[in-house]
Amino acid sequence: MEEPSKRKLLVLITNHFAAINLIHTGFIQKLADKYSVQILSDFIQEADIVKINRYFEIQLTLVSISFGKEPPVLRLLRLFEKFLFFNLFKANTHRVKLLEQSIFIRRVVHGLGWLIGSGMLARWLLNFVRKAIILLSSRIAQPGLPNPGLAGVISSSPLDSRENAIVNRLARQKVPALAIIISWDNLTSKGMINANHDYVLVWNEVMKCEFENFYSGFQPIPRICVTGVPRFDVYVKRKPNEISLLNFKRKLSISGSADIILFATSAPRHFPNQRHIVEDLLEYCKRRLNTILLIRLHPADQLAYYKEYLSERTVRVCRSSACTSLPELNFLDLLTDTIYSCTVCVQVASTMRLDAAACGKPVVNIGYDGNEELPYSQSVRRLYDYSHQLPLNAFKVGKLVLSKQELFDHLDQVLRKRSQSAFTQAALSAHAPIQAGGSVSRMMRYVDEWLA
Repeated sequence: MEEPSKRKLLVLITNHFAAINLIHTGFIQKLADKYSVQILSDFIQEADIVKINRYFEIQLTLVSISFGKEPPVLRLLRLFEKFLFFNLFKANTHRVKLLEQSIFIRRVVHGLGWLIGSGMLARWLLNFVRKAIILLSSRIAQPGLPNPGLAGVISSSPLDSRENAIVNRLARQKVPALAIIISWDNLTSKGMINANHDYVLVWNEVMKCEFENFYSGFQPIPRICVTGVPRFDVYVKRKPNEISLLNFKRKLSISGSADIILFATSAPRHFPNQRHIVEDLLEYCKRRLNTILLIRLHPADQLAYYKEYLSERTVRVCRSSACTSLPELNFLDLLTDTIYSCTVCVQVASTMRLDAAACGKPVVNIGYDGNEELPYSQSVRRLYDYSHQLPLNAFKVGKLVLSKQELFDHLDQVLRKRSQSAFTQAALSAHAPIQAGGSVSRMMRYVDEWLA
């Protein structure tokens, strides 16, 4: 039975990464212990809520409404706004992504950019378009939206237009809003946040500076709070001992003394040639005694692409949760065990670069396209020039390998030395700090402060 003393919060979850950020880290448990939490999601079902409540011993409720349909005029405005935003701030991510487009599209974008410029006119236009989007989206009908008695609304994917519309609709009833930026790449790659929030939670000072740079010209200005990376709390709490590592290896039929090379795959649309990397790593493992290749599939990757390797004695494949449903509630526990069990992590410009480094593992960054050399606009190399990757490049988090031979040579070196560099540890301190007290506790402190 719901406790009458608890204030009501509406939590919006429209992204699987956001679900992991809020639910699997234990943040939702702490939130529900203190507040009456209602979940509004486009993929979390009633059966999922039952599982979550049982797992964390809490009482969440699911708001059973559909997100309002976005009118075509809003889609066009957001497209124009995105152009203005990236033309004005010239984020490296968009410069790289523009190279992937046709020559015609690039010429149109450059021509419009030249006409509008990046001065006062561009800033005025961006401000005007954003205000128009906020105003129009606040009038999208949201039948059944619970607003009476709400103490606040938390947007877990504040760059999602559907969540913006809900926040803007509730703002008309003076419902306070808090935004949680769920990943390090969101501010420089997803466009603009088209809603006003009282508080914005970010991972680190880099993201805080990005937010201030992009949004300081808009009113009102929110309080920006640095929390750290929530799932890093799990890595700290669940750091395994020798027995638990042996048990994890045993489940995968891996010898306790074996070296494990973890290859974290990418989404196929980003790196369609990654099977070539699997073949290179398989060749390396066959050359080296007592070495296993553990392939961890990206949520958007398909097991079918790797079936031919399942019969290989030196290969194991771990599936990640599907993109269409709520990830299993032990998702982070399994990820933690997987990372800690490996000797080295090989990855392709993903968040695993941070995850593995946070667990103290050497990282190898794949920077070549397998058996063929692609132009820069299609090459995996371009992914390391995205804005969110640049600080890690500067701190040399992981070794970027540009050929099969470089990969083999560096693996030889890493498997002999088995330690991170001082650069990696410095990067973690600056870019994704693991501080005493935990990120989730800091998030809760800012939620309490927001609602005080």
